Amino acid sequence: MSPVINLSLGQKCVEQRFVPTIAIVCGALAFLVFLAVMPPSLTWAHYGADGGDLATAIVRGALPHPPGFPAYLVAGDLFARLPFGEPAWRLSVMSAMFAAGAVALTIATARRAGVNTIAAMTAGLSLAFAPLFWSQAIIVEVYACAAFFVALLLFLAARDAPVWVRGLVLGIATGAHPILVFFFPVLIEAREPTLRISNFASRFIGALVGLLIGWLAMYGGVVRVLPGVPSPWGDVSTLAGWWSFVSGELYRGYVFALPLPDLLPRLAAFAALMTRQYTPLGALLALIGIAPLWRARRDLALASLTTFAFVALFAIGYNTADSFVYLSIALPLAALWLAFGLSRIMHYLIGDTQYATRHTYSVFRVACCVVLLLPLAQLVLFYSEMDLRADRSAVQWAERILRAAPPRAVLLTERDAHTFTLWYAHDALNARPDVIVLDRDLWMYAPYRQMMVREFGLANDSIPEQAAQRMARPIVRVCEEGIH
Repeated sequence: MSPVINLSLGQKCVEQRFVPTIAIVCGALAFLVFLAVMPPSLTWAHYGADGGDLATAIVRGALPHPPGFPAYLVAGDLFARLPFGEPAWRLSVMSAMFAAGAVALTIATARRAGVNTIAAMTAGLSLAFAPLFWSQAIIVEVYACAAFFVALLLFLAARDAPVWVRGLVLGIATGAHPILVFFFPVLIEAREPTLRISNFASRFIGALVGLLIGWLAMYGGVVRVLPGVPSPWGDVSTLAGWWSFVSGELYRGYVFALPLPDLLPRLAAFAALMTRQYTPLGALLALIGIAPLWRARRDLALASLTTFAFVALFAIGYNTADSFVYLSIALPLAALWLAFGLSRIMHYLIGDTQYATRHTYSVFRVACCVVLLLPLAQLVLFYSEMDLRADRSAVQWAERILRAAPPRAVLLTERDAHTFTLWYAHDALNARPDVIVLDRDLWMYAPYRQMMVREFGLANDSIPEQAAQRMARPIVRVCEEGIH
């Protein structure tokens, strides 16, 4: 008779006490990979055009575009003080650290929810190398920070943290991105198979109070106090101006504004994008994993499915070309499903018995190796696409524009990418302080026009060219090719 081995899947490869270490090691591995492909400065790749606005705001002590992202600003102010690299590179390092933290928390969450260590580790690394998540982990953007908070909320839910704690964390998390308010179902989930109305009401109120306190701390505190210089995006010193800013009034017209004829193509693109993240096999395993998650933690399954649906609907209905980037915030949810799917497959391969023969243990080891091939395949497939080590095109473009500009010129821009990159070069890198960057589209936005009039003495004219001409400054138009 073959000898038997105690084959508890949760402890075979690594003892339970080593799980936090494994989560940290995997997060560190992801961080090193992110660091290896990170751009040296600002980049336009991976829809990173807003990075110039974010980096400039942090360096100047101003507010970026609405709603201000106060949690990101507070963290960014710390990283901007690093003594090496450009400001944009330092903030990219911050994105990498937040993304690596999300990877580690995802592994810890999956393990806490009952997934075996190998499956949890694989799911965490698969999250790291999912191309959408990876792309946001190496640039100046808010999404890696937001994904970290998502992973933290899932971890707190798996540990059954008090609802007011989760609510407070979610309120702070909305300071990374307001779309995180869709994660409210994660706050009120509970293990109880039947939740009484009175208990549900108390959980709901506790979560809501925590959420409001955290939100007010971010948007009522940081947004009102942080700005040290005028912002082109609005005056938050008045209640009306503050609410217009933090509610994102400037961008409300894009919410669920996708034309109906574009809906089917957007849905198809959404399906293809999500299938690509964990590879088609990984996407199938994630779908398989929903069933065992439902059996193990129905509350967590329901909350994650509901939240994922909310984020997906918002991303699909938001009428901009880059709205799919919002889905990067929801990828930790899919990683949790993937962990359960991988764990289910491993159970199928070796059986559910606690004791097994050495032959079965060998099968288990082979299964572990096969499972770990998933993040390795992602790493190989997407590495070249993510590699931005030599990408200095955005800053080089700005340097070319500023070199060619006449003294005291007014540079008229018409694209966000051009405006924000010139802001970064002009204000964060202190290049050509004699010129003025004037965005033609933003000129129609009253707070921006009022700031430009107040700060630079421009005439309050409805046509920006006429306002600049009255200052007797040379006026040049900026385009992709240069100035004219």
